[in-house]
Parts: sequence; structure tokens; C-alpha cells
Amino acid sequence: MNDKKIKGSKFDEYQESIRHKYGFYSFILIVILLLLNVIIVDRFKFFYATQAVQTILIISIVIVYFISSLTMNGAYFPFRRNEFYARTISFFLFLTGLVYCYRVYNASSFFDNGMLNDAAGDVLLAVLSIFNAAMIYYSYIKNK
Repeated sequence: MNDKKIKGSKFDEYQESIRHKYGFYSFILIVILLLLNVIIVDRFKFFYATQAVQTILIISIVIVYFISSLTMNGAYFPFRRNEFYARTISFFLFLTGLVYCYRVYNASSFFDNGMLNDAAGDVLLAVLSIFNAAMIYYSYIKNK
């Protein structure tokens, strides 16, 4: 791995280029998903979820893509990373996922008037939090 650092950055040149590359791809992905959502909801009048759940779904897909891409390419953690940082982030994300799991457990229904409601959004957030916690910790172990 290239050990050159960009001035004022926590990441080396390789990590910076990977982060920029997948940041751009994530931006394109969010634009495409938003356009598809508009077409599905406005053009075909298919209301599959509340506005909040639609937004959470789109953002969740992009976040999972971005974090997974950075993790698999060794660009998630800064050049000078430490174990405490990785464990702390993973722990709090996992705890957040457990809180959302508890909210899902206490939810009475996932549908209101045939559409996914906020409880379904909590399922997405629980999965996203736990998945990201696992990916971040995996990234640290892989690149240790």
C-alpha cells in the first residue's frame, strides 16, 4: 500500500482516491434510486410505503453500498487508525441496531392502509446498523 499522505488528510493517496471514486458512485446511485422512486410513485401510482420509509430505504441502500465498497477496498479507516476507534463505532452501531430491533419487536403492525409504515423503517434501520457494525469491525480485522 502506498504510504504517502495528502496534506491535512487522515487517509493516504490510495484511500483518498477510493473514497472519492465510491463517493461519486454512491451519489449516482442515490440519484438513480430517487428517480426510480418518483417514477414508481408518481407515474404508476404505486404507493408502497410512507414518504419517510421510502427515504430511509433509498438512503439505506446507498449507505450499505458505500460502506461495503470502502471496507472491501481497505479505505474505511484512516491511515493511522486504532483499535479503540473501530470497536467503539462497531459497539454503538450494534447497540443502535438492538434498540431498533426492540422497537420492531414492540410494533403491532408493519402496514397502514396497505403501505409500509414507520415500523418497517425501523426494520431497515436495525439491519443497516447491525450490518454496518459488522462491516466496520471486519474492515479493522482484515486490515490490521
